[in-house]
Amino acid sequence: MKRRDFINLSAMSAGVSMMAGGIACESKEVNHLNISPLEQLSSRTTDIQPITVEERKSRIAKAQDLMNSIGMKAMLLDGGTSLDYFTGIKWEGSERPMVALIPASGEVSYVCPGFEEDRLKELIKIGDRVYPWQEDESPFTD
Repeated sequence: MKRRDFINLSAMSAGVSMMAGGIACESKEVNHLNISPLEQLSSRTTDIQPITVEERKSRIAKAQDLMNSIGMKAMLLDGGTSLDYFTGIKWEGSERPMVALIPASGEVSYVCPGFEEDRLKELIKIGDRVYPWQEDESPFTD
């Protein structure tokens, strides 16, 4: 038997086996109740609760404890999963950074482009200090 024939035969056999198993399952347990397989499925999300602000604050407190234990002064979070994990803000990275600063002690603060300030303020649930920067400003002058 050629390799190509063997692979084709194996694939067909696997497909037939899967179909036969599905038909057997449907005919035994589901059909005597006259319920389709999809109707028997139950939601796995009914008991899931959203992450609370208190949970996020406890994450920040734990991070601050860890930072203090190793002598770290702050943690800077750019847009992405870490920002979401600690603050609940879903913000994707871009060429204009929007960051959250978690100090080793104190409140979270944010730095964002000036034109995004209002949008960011709508999303903030933890901390309230926002430092907008304007694109025509020099980062090297006070």
